[in-house]
Amino acid sequence: MVKKVFLPMEEVRDGAFKLAEKIMKSSFKPTILYSVMRGGSYIANPISEYFIYHEKMQEKDGGKVERLKYGVIVGAQSYQDVGQRKKVKKVSFLPGTSKLTMKDRVLVVDDIIDEGQTIEAIIKKIEKETPLRLDQKKPLSERQIVIVSHDVKIGKDGKKIMPDYYINAWNVKDEAVWIFYTSHEMVGMEKDEIKKNYGHIL
Repeated sequence: MVKKVFLPMEEVRDGAFKLAEKIMKSSFKPTILYSVMRGGSYIANPISEYFIYHEKMQEKDGGKVERLKYGVIVGAQSYQDVGQRKKVKKVSFLPGTSKLTMKDRVLVVDDIIDEGQTIEAIIKKIEKETPLRLDQKKPLSERQIVIVSHDVKIGKDGKKIMPDYYINAWNVKDEAVWIFYTSHEMVGMEKDEIKKNYGHIL
């Protein structure tokens, strides 16, 4: 049996702002943020907005501003329904990775890391097409790629890429958990669950 968890939009937004604050206060200084479509945009947008706000405040105070660029990753969805996995499609980056250099610092943002297949495909593509590498053993100040997700599932056998920053860790060793982000998700919900979370929209 799968335990269903429903995360309200406000809770996820506030979590994203907390992640943004942690990143900004860290020694990792991203030059480009890549949002994993679709769910990652609900985390990436508040993070981007947080950085833009502080960039404008810094600019207002006469400081030098290096703006965080915003990009998206498409075709990386690996689930189509509750517990139903499909193969990760061809991963595409907008803007393309060809313009990334050794000076760039990449922040990859997704809503959740489950078994890790999506994030693994993304990192492989970055490493294949650019000189940048993921090395999570290095201190943040020396890192070229950092991964952020609002949620991560832990406790399953096997190794996977873990996020450097996250809000919730869900232990799925003894019980399967499925997260619904009620900012947008409906597929897999029963009618009573849709009514409870979204009201009379259907």
